[in-house]
Amino acid sequence: MSFKKWVMQRRALKLVSGPGADAAGEESYRETGLSVAKFLHVQRALTGDVRLIRKTGEANVKALGYIYGFTDAAFQSAGMDIGSEYGVSALVALISEFDRPNAEILWLRLKCPGDAWALMDGVRIGFEDYDRLMRGERTRDELAFGWAKCFPNA
Repeated sequence: MSFKKWVMQRRALKLVSGPGADAAGEESYRETGLSVAKFLHVQRALTGDVRLIRKTGEANVKALGYIYGFTDAAFQSAGMDIGSEYGVSALVALISEFDRPNAEILWLRLKCPGDAWALMDGVRIGFEDYDRLMRGERTRDELAFGWAKCFPNA
């Protein structure tokens, strides 16, 4: 399921639009989330077949951190908060976009990573990649190198 379909389902269930929710704000989160998903898909295509759950069954918290950092930087640059209701919904949707069957496990690992250093390293790499992209210091192809750092065997 795509991010757009996920948001539409949540809107129908009234999980994204709460009382007094700003429709324009919600739309901004959705559009930014779609842009982030596109960039992450480009990176995944350039990096190769990557998995957020390792063969050992453990979550790749560095890769989760990368998704968080890249998304947070995108939201901050647009004046949005990843910790808001819409921001959290978009982050969950992005994680689901890359590994729907394990999305719940991955979300729990993001909240309680076990290896906080790896998570924060991924956040740093993702945030810096987005920042460099927006400043024109990196092309889309070069972004794959930051993402690839999260997958040593890719």
